[in-house]
Amino acid sequence: MNVGEGGSARLPDFRNVSKEAEVIYQNYVDMVFRIAIQNVRNIMVAEDIMQEVFVRLLQQNWELISEEHLKAWLIRVTINLCKDHFKSAWFRKRSSLEEYEDYVLDGFQSIREKELYHKILSLPKQQGILMYLHYVEGYTYIELSTIFNLNPNTVAARIRKAKGKLKEFLEVDLD
Repeated sequence: MNVGEGGSARLPDFRNVSKEAEVIYQNYVDMVFRIAIQNVRNIMVAEDIMQEVFVRLLQQNWELISEEHLKAWLIRVTINLCKDHFKSAWFRKRSSLEEYEDYVLDGFQSIREKELYHKILSLPKQQGILMYLHYVEGYTYIELSTIFNLNPNTVAARIRKAKGKLKEFLEVDLD
């Protein structure tokens, strides 16, 4: 946020948002929201984080190199904002995900997908987000290791551990 004369804050001018920005928003809003809800497990906070991610994207003065770079940037910013949330006082006043179950799970087509998402939410955060990004968003172990600054073998081990926890629920192997 910019500070103008007299110390008052000036908000960026978003009245002339390009069609490209609208397309980016439409393409990635669900992914950003699901990553946020996976981490913070509070719909209102996840919506705030989602909004902040896209505001930060609009404030960027650089051209994106590729679609993969954009997606990785959105994921990294979302995760960082989630981490910031846990450092704040709001963390102690969060609501349960069950209060918003219909809203959160609206994007899933089948009951099985909804049940699987609940199971993924019950995993430790790091395992759940890695499972989501690998199997839903299609990220490779190498890409995830770059995003999370982890060794690819560590990413593979965490996903394997998460799969083990979900094994009794899953009828088919995820590979």
